[in-house]
Amino acid sequence: MLTVVWSGVDWFEFSCKGRLDEGVADDLAVLKGDAQELDVPQLWCAPLPLYVARYGAKPWKWALNADELQLRLTDSPKIPAASVKLGATGLAAYGHEGLYRLALDVLDGFGELVPSVTSRLDLAVDFQGWEPTEADMRNVVCRAAYEGVHGHYGKRETFQFGQANLVVRIYNKAEELKKSGKVWLRDAWATCPDYDPARDVWRFEAQLRREGLQSFGVRQPAHALESLPALLASMLEWCSLRLPQGENRSRWPVDPRWEELAAASFAGTGLPRVQEQKRLAEYHRIVQAVAGYAVSAAATNGVFDFHEVWQRLGDDIQRYHEPKDATFEQLARDRLAERTG
Repeated sequence: MLTVVWSGVDWFEFSCKGRLDEGVADDLAVLKGDAQELDVPQLWCAPLPLYVARYGAKPWKWALNADELQLRLTDSPKIPAASVKLGATGLAAYGHEGLYRLALDVLDGFGELVPSVTSRLDLAVDFQGWEPTEADMRNVVCRAAYEGVHGHYGKRETFQFGQANLVVRIYNKAEELKKSGKVWLRDAWATCPDYDPARDVWRFEAQLRREGLQSFGVRQPAHALESLPALLASMLEWCSLRLPQGENRSRWPVDPRWEELAAASFAGTGLPRVQEQKRLAEYHRIVQAVAGYAVSAAATNGVFDFHEVWQRLGDDIQRYHEPKDATFEQLARDRLAERTG
């Protein structure tokens, strides 16, 4: 019997129209310059730690990275002012709704930026109880012209249908984890009472880019998130496993295993918490960024004693927080609550 052990959003990317607030571009340019000079990403204060990278992400001038998301910004009027990518780690920690709300809060700190177009959406369904074979995949009926098979040492582990705006991949996720190191996903599988750690987990993955989403009438990010079940159902129909009966492939009945996959999808969407080792890794990056800021502060003020610079930074940060509605302690506790639920 096929069992879905995890399902949800694995990637979400969208662009924003609008403009940056006055002075933001200048501040980003300074931090980018510092990152290049010090060879250390520079911290930008936001609802979560964002680090201005040494280089932008073409065509955007500035790239700001966090474990939860990547933000790309520009002051050029020729392209969208912002692009946001919500990755698998952040989606696992917050869920797609929580991380999207957090991304909107982050955007508010940079200017009048309004989500406008969904650039990419990946949906994933992880399952056990059926290990797809090449023989199975020859019975897949898909509207895409491209079909590919990939593997290692003669063993087929990935089957792909489509190449551009709509893509479906069916692959051995347990094998892929050995390379990607996404250990949190095993914790997510373990929340399913029927998960068997001794068996491989396979994944059905649907990747929809902008034109593919728009072919289903979905454009704006909020609409995309509201339409997740319908989009997954559409992709399971667009590319489906059939039972051969006659010469007309389009009339073959749907394989019962595919029907089980569709019926169980999004039935177990519980998401894991951020693991302790991940928080420690994030803290290490914060230390690196703060160290870079301390060096910049020393150079800016012509003060070269570490303790004197650190005292001055502490005083200035305290004054920065004084007009806030919440104390520093409350802000820190709120941030922790956002991440752990």
